[in-house]
Amino acid sequence: MSSKRSNKRKSTAKDSEYVVEAVLDKKTINKRVHYQIKWKGYNEITWEPIENCLCHDLIEEFEEKSKVKNDKDTVKVSVCESKTTEQKSIFTEEYLKKLTEKNYEPEKILGITDVPGELAFLMKWLDQDEPDLVPARIANDKYPKIVIKFYEERLVFD
Repeated sequence: MSSKRSNKRKSTAKDSEYVVEAVLDKKTINKRVHYQIKWKGYNEITWEPIENCLCHDLIEEFEEKSKVKNDKDTVKVSVCESKTTEQKSIFTEEYLKKLTEKNYEPEKILGITDVPGELAFLMKWLDQDEPDLVPARIANDKYPKIVIKFYEERLVFD
């Protein structure tokens, strides 16, 4: 896009102007809208707050394209009655018995996943190479300190 319709932004360091070639993306940071800008004649792509963008026509064009894309991506779902099927857990009695018989000491939790019917931790054991999926109900009961540590490491406050 080589239009020069008020697609300029003044540089504070120099008194030169940068020409916006395209608006590529949009995100919100701390409740402020930022646009990803491709500058004409430069390889660098930067995120700029909307206040710094003097390319309203290109922003409008980007928003229209995004709206059309979002409309195409929208899937209409109709609600219908269906018979509920009871999902069986992947954790068979035999698997759980073997898991408890191993009596390994946990090193850390590598991740968490939703298996049909319940949550499970991918648990790494001390002196073992292979991790195991451990149902959350068992991990919470047998290894509460490791579970708490896992959540604490991922806890983020805004």
